Amino acid sequence: MNNFYRAVITICKKELFLEMKRKETISTMIIFSILTIVIFSFSFNVEQVEKKILFSGMLWIMIIFSSLLGLGTSFKKEQNNNTLAGLLMAPVDRSAIFYGKLLANMIFVTFVELISIPLFLIFFNFTITENLLLFTVFIFLGTLGFISIGTFLSALTSYSRSSDLILPVTLFPLSTPLLIGSVKLTELVINSGGEGYSPWIQLIIVFDIVFLIIPLLIFEYILEA
Repeated sequence: MNNFYRAVITICKKELFLEMKRKETISTMIIFSILTIVIFSFSFNVEQVEKKILFSGMLWIMIIFSSLLGLGTSFKKEQNNNTLAGLLMAPVDRSAIFYGKLLANMIFVTFVELISIPLFLIFFNFTITENLLLFTVFIFLGTLGFISIGTFLSALTSYSRSSDLILPVTLFPLSTPLLIGSVKLTELVINSGGEGYSPWIQLIIVFDIVFLIIPLLIFEYILEA
């Protein structure tokens, strides 16, 4: 078990080191997020009440598409650099590759969110003080579920020549219930005093658990495809 955890951390460190060296993925994600914020802020000239209705949907659009930029290259770069074979030869459970990639992707997306969400709030003149903890938890749970599904599908589609097209085509329908729940929770935390959370939280947690467990069981067979 210790070897498994060490392998996960090692793969995550490898991803972080390469990204710090090249700064390709993270910079693209940040630029896209900022561009999305600017476009939305100037496109919707509405009152504050209407902004609250639109805010959660626009926020998750930004998170989803900026995350997709990172997910698309998660396993594709291993194919392009012929390094996946080396990872497969490592004497550890191959699901460690998935969890190492997942952890790295979560760090990338969380970093982008820490920059973009405050900017989003500033541009839309929002303040979230009373429910800030709930807002943070809901964003984290929704992001974790989306990144789990996305990392899994990134591995599944990495062998295809059309992986850049196949990934979003498969990811969006599969993650639709999760994204609906995330949007609803964000809307509730902004507009309500704390009611109606339970069913949406349960939905998101179920998605998170399922797509954190499934790769542990079948990820080895996906890489051998």
